[in-house]
Amino acid sequence: MAPETQEQIACGQFDLVLANPPFGAAIPITDPARLRQYRLGRRWQQWNHHWQPTDAIQKRQQPQILFLERCPGLLRDRSRLGLLLPDGNLSNPADRYIREYIAEKAAILGAVGLPPEIFQPYASIKTSALFLEKNGAQRSIFMAVASTAGRDKKGRPLYRMDPVTDREIRDDAVAEIARVARNLTRQEG
Repeated sequence: MAPETQEQIACGQFDLVLANPPFGAAIPITDPARLRQYRLGRRWQQWNHHWQPTDAIQKRQQPQILFLERCPGLLRDRSRLGLLLPDGNLSNPADRYIREYIAEKAAILGAVGLPPEIFQPYASIKTSALFLEKNGAQRSIFMAVASTAGRDKKGRPLYRMDPVTDREIRDDAVAEIARVARNLTRQEG
């Protein structure tokens, strides 16, 4: 990352960064001077089964991809990052260079597929929460898919019957997954 970007907020100063970057093809970064500051602002090519950045600048880049470079830079070594991303960035074949970049910079602690209603009623995009540790050693990865977010697409609460207590409880798989992940983190820590 270029020095002028690093000067805005000091790099290597944070123990935890949580980010919900703006994302979407409708809001690309197109300024060549800005894109030049990022490795992920460059074009990448595959060489010997790995992706490498070239000297050529992309014509446009989605802002969340630049966040993927900026956020780990803010962290101290062995510190953690939680980031929301569109699912395509984690699964599209054309975005493999992004996944290789992530693996080079951080250990993947977990990935949670979020339900489409997570941003409803404002947006409808399939997203995942990605959890990383800067320069950490890769170990087991916590993975989950949340089927519900505790509300429907209009924001109304969702409920289900608890089979043990036979009472109505909030149908929120995201909260349940968070509880499980928190317990796993305590056991590893």
